[in-house]
Amino acid sequence: MRIGFIILMLFVSTAISAAVGDTVTTAREAVGEIRVDANGVVYFTSEDKNWSTSGCPNAEYVYFHPSYAGGDKTYSAALASKVSKTPIAFKGTCGDGNGNGRYIQLTYMIF
Repeated sequence: MRIGFIILMLFVSTAISAAVGDTVTTAREAVGEIRVDANGVVYFTSEDKNWSTSGCPNAEYVYFHPSYAGGDKTYSAALASKVSKTPIAFKGTCGDGNGNGRYIQLTYMIF
């Protein structure tokens, strides 16, 4: 019984962490919140704080670094989505630099 439980836990933890590093596309949702930290990293949440992507099920934030070439345009489109409640989707890599599946590092947006 104990061995079965351990095998089940290993399987579940592998399935959960398998999404980190995968390329994912979010559902189309309006931007709910825009945050900019002290390092200039920009974070977006959806209105319900869940980007609803099967490949990264715990994703709450889509983010990009200030060095991201399309940063100004992305920020403007996200702000327009927030103000107008227009759905927007993002594509990126599940997880941050520490493997945290609450984040998606932005590759591009679909507006």
